[in-house]
Amino acid sequence: MIGEAEELTELFTAKDWFALPLTQSFIELDFAGIYISAYAVIGILVLPSSQEVINRWADSQEAMLGLRKLKEVGTERDLYLIFLVPTVEREHAAQLQAILDDTYVCRKMILERKARNLKETLADSPFLGLGEASTGGRTEQGQLVEDLRSRTLPVLLLQDLACRSARFVLSRTIAGKYTQD
Repeated sequence: MIGEAEELTELFTAKDWFALPLTQSFIELDFAGIYISAYAVIGILVLPSSQEVINRWADSQEAMLGLRKLKEVGTERDLYLIFLVPTVEREHAAQLQAILDDTYVCRKMILERKARNLKETLADSPFLGLGEASTGGRTEQGQLVEDLRSRTLPVLLLQDLACRSARFVLSRTIAGKYTQD
């Protein structure tokens, strides 16, 4: 049987993400994987409870900040920290929201497994474009991409919308970088 770390790597590399080898410090923090694309770096932890998110987020975020020193990461890519948990316990909701609201070092996401496999769970994230969710219906993200393709927007804008952060696109928009070709 394939382990979760290996399954994550298969899912991300199949979508053109590069798997960064985990150093001992990331292994000790229980990172399941770190993945790099042209626009982002994602660190993923598979945890047994939302209480563990509360216990580990600060150290995990600090480790993500350390990735900025690597040539492969640099300062241009957005950093994301994804926590996969079986369920989010109600009693932790306020604390978890405060963690998610803290975007100083990186953006954070908490994805509930809800007895789903990794592929189904990650379909809730914006990173893999896995297409159809477990319900068999079309994802909102997939519909958005189709809608954008049907418009006559500048090519650079479409490229940036596909792989850059909202802040980056807004900065370029304000600077007048998106003109019709």
